Amino acid sequence: MDGVAAMEAMKKRAISITRTQLLYMALCGLSSSQISAFLSGAEFLERKSGKTYRKDIILTHPEETVQMKRWHELESKGFWALTLFDDAYPDKLRDVEPVPYVLFGRGDCSVLTGFSLAIIGSRKPSAYGITCTNLFAGGLARNGIVVISGLAYGIDSLAHRAALQASFPTVAVLGNGIDTV
Repeated sequence: MDGVAAMEAMKKRAISITRTQLLYMALCGLSSSQISAFLSGAEFLERKSGKTYRKDIILTHPEETVQMKRWHELESKGFWALTLFDDAYPDKLRDVEPVPYVLFGRGDCSVLTGFSLAIIGSRKPSAYGITCTNLFAGGLARNGIVVISGLAYGIDSLAHRAALQASFPTVAVLGNGIDTV
């Protein structure tokens, strides 16, 4: 379900979810699809760890939970979270299915709203791949395009490095926690 559909589904079901509740669900390890299921009315989900019940995830006051306290520690170190409810949330991502309800990051989140291009590739690039990556990523960055990649070895890290050498921001999309590289 994309962001617009998700917001409409909540309105139809008269579900009132706050930013903090959405953040809490993501901190509990729920995927976008699992959050959508709860927002669509599911009473429980089957997960690897067993059943997760709606009443245990959609809390009235999640502020005092262990997960939120841990999050506040990360915030104090410069990490941020954008939810679907935040004005700074990138419009381009509102149409992705399933919508990423929460984005976690560190650095300047405003670069997420600029024009961007993803560069990904081999972890063991050829000399030609290295040359092309440096040429393309550096050129794109010098022309104001935000380079996005996965921060992996090889082409990904070369793309980030070329953008930074051009003195332009870059975005790393990680498949793990934001406090782990």
